[in-house]
Amino acid sequence: MLLRGGEKTITNNHPKIAISVYHKSSDFWKIPEQTLRIRSDYKIYLRHYTESIYETVMFFIPNKENIR
Repeated sequence: MLLRGGEKTITNNHPKIAISVYHKSSDFWKIPEQTLRIRSDYKIYLRHYTESIYETVMFFIPNKENIR
């Protein structure tokens, strides 16, 4: 998964992340689980951009209270 390759960057830089989560139904719980395992100080938002099942994006925003 993409997050494994970016683990060092996520840990060290705490970037904002946007990930499409409509490819598999398990993405809705696996992606946040994996991301929060790397860093638990993200706020998570979900945005749906179309009327169909596609274009649903999960955003991980650094929690400003916990920035290193």
